[in-house]
Amino acid sequence: MDVSQYTEVFNSEAIELLQSLNETLLALEKNPDDLKPIEAVFRAVHTLKGMAATMNYTCIAQLSHQMENLLDRIRKKECVVSPSLTDLLFECVDVLQNMIERVISDKSDEFDISELIENLKNETEKNKGNSLVKTSTPTVSSNNLNYYKIKIFLEENCALKSVRVYMVFKCLNELGEVVKSIPSSHDLEDEKFNFDFEVYLRTKKQINEIRKTVTDISDVKNVEIELFKDECKEEQTNAVNLFKKESVAGSKKTQTVRVNIGRLDNIMNLVGELVINKAKLDRIAFRYEDLELDEILDQLKMILNDLQNEVVLARMVPIGHIFDRFPRMARDLSRELEKEINFVVEGKEIELDRTVLDEIGDPLMHLLRNAVGHGVEMPDERERIGKARTGMVILSARGEKNNAIIEIVDDGRGMNPAEIRRSAIKKGFISEDEADMLDEEESLRLICLPGFSTAKETTSLSGRGVGVDVVKTKIEALGGSMEIKSKLGSGTKFILRLPFSLAIIQALLVKVKNETYAIPLSDIVEIVELKDFQIKTVKKEEVFVLHDAIVPLIHLEEVFGIKDNGKFEIKNVHIIVVEIGEKRKGLVVDKLIGQQEIVIKPLEEVIGGIMGIAGAAILGDGKVALVLDVRSLLGLSRSI
Repeated sequence: MDVSQYTEVFNSEAIELLQSLNETLLALEKNPDDLKPIEAVFRAVHTLKGMAATMNYTCIAQLSHQMENLLDRIRKKECVVSPSLTDLLFECVDVLQNMIERVISDKSDEFDISELIENLKNETEKNKGNSLVKTSTPTVSSNNLNYYKIKIFLEENCALKSVRVYMVFKCLNELGEVVKSIPSSHDLEDEKFNFDFEVYLRTKKQINEIRKTVTDISDVKNVEIELFKDECKEEQTNAVNLFKKESVAGSKKTQTVRVNIGRLDNIMNLVGELVINKAKLDRIAFRYEDLELDEILDQLKMILNDLQNEVVLARMVPIGHIFDRFPRMARDLSRELEKEINFVVEGKEIELDRTVLDEIGDPLMHLLRNAVGHGVEMPDERERIGKARTGMVILSARGEKNNAIIEIVDDGRGMNPAEIRRSAIKKGFISEDEADMLDEEESLRLICLPGFSTAKETTSLSGRGVGVDVVKTKIEALGGSMEIKSKLGSGTKFILRLPFSLAIIQALLVKVKNETYAIPLSDIVEIVELKDFQIKTVKKEEVFVLHDAIVPLIHLEEVFGIKDNGKFEIKNVHIIVVEIGEKRKGLVVDKLIGQQEIVIKPLEEVIGGIMGIAGAAILGDGKVALVLDVRSLLGLSRSI
């Protein structure tokens, strides 16, 4: 049977197994005497081997098989887990990843693994025969055909049971002749069984060979084999024709299904169009004041909200999918630099929209490499200044209002604002007079300028600012913001604020002259109405006092160039107080229209990025409202 239809299943499961291998090997390296990581690594390699063998990926299967042999000796305590052994296993995982990436890109898995296989064999042969417990497998005479009753138990989390059944039948038919199955082949194909089934096999093979063949199949939990004395009635099941349907992925009992993210994007776009048209219907209903129409629209609104929430939730993915790739990176980099690092990950359960999640991997990698490579000092240096030899790097996530907060913290040397200013002056980014006006926070933000670096030599990790400008640009493009805190000698913290979802948001519509703008509700703290005498001028900047705090004002008509001729006179004005992190300002608008759900459409592809504008939204009357980018507006008062 052509197994190419299962390629996508293999690819996705193989990627998950590789991630599991990295995680469990890291745990094994930290605690070599703990059997749990050893068993977990063994199961993952065993599963990968069975999957690869079924798909005819010979090199992947061979390397996995040799790893399995070594891991089997480790779990039997015939081999000691040493640094060199874990390095070898990590090297194997890297090669497996390379081969699987080749398979995913429609190439073969052929790879020169001869040296790696030899190294694994050498490790496996060490201390051979030192097992404390000897086991033997019963055999039966193979001079004549024997009948076996084979009971197969699948893992209870097995998602595609019919696929696993097909693999069992395929492998057993290679050993002999499958005579009968309980339940019937039809019921097995329709997954009308729990997680175990029976197969009757006629073969010359021995029990140990049958057992090994079946247990090598992915998701097979256990196998029970016994010699069947009475000859089975000839109800032969043809395994080759067992699963002729084009697809078995659409299982009736599967509780989860893998969906291409592109389809979810299309569904989200359609929901967005429904939101826009619903707003148009609201305007029509308001015009005619029809109670029956109002009632239908209320029901439609409830259904649409539920639909929107379901689509948004379907796109949400735990941030652990990205975080899980970094412990291995931190381990390899710290060993390369001969540093001692305790890498801690927190908040992996926080969920983000898949679109956001796919974009933050590289920015986080830049910041973490800088934390390990430049933030944390060498062990001897740390010891000399009274710190523990092992440095700490923490990657954490948490939810806050409508944003996810990601922090990268290290307890290293920190950043020197004075040194940063000197470097910026030397490179011509700012003048000495401008540098004198910068406080510590503004000085730290200089590292976000493209090309900024304090490094004296150029290396793969040169300069604390390597990639920071890329990080800032990417985070802001996602509608987020980045904050930097650092204390010389104590460490550095990068705080990233990201929206949970990007497509549909709640916004406040406002008027500035004849233009309509939308302000995301998640950025709004308060709305106040001021009279002219409440506006003060401090250092040539208009401000007002709110709850004993001074809040600077931003006139949107000045920012976007829509001011009338002559001086703008303030009488009674509406102030939208917005806040990002610890920064707070008041946006001056002429009129409040009201709260509305909007669909953000990007403008970059049409007219490029505009300072202060995050995108556009189509309103119920068909007009377009520009969506404000509050993050960039808060930085307009001073440019560095």
